[in-house]
Amino acid sequence: MRISRLPSIEAFATSDFCADAFGEAFRDNYAGSRRAEQAAFDAWQASHITDFEWQRYFVN
Repeated sequence: MRISRLPSIEAFATSDFCADAFGEAFRDNYAGSRRAEQAAFDAWQASHITDFEWQRYFVN
């Protein structure tokens, strides 16, 4: 199962409330770092199979 936090990241990145509370620079930099983290996780996940997948498709 793929896990994505992109909807939450995009909501934060476009939030006027977050810009007012933390400043636009922080909001934009934080959102950018979360996008990069999600991309790194997606790349890692795409190169691995889970134990569930191994058991379901290869063992049983």
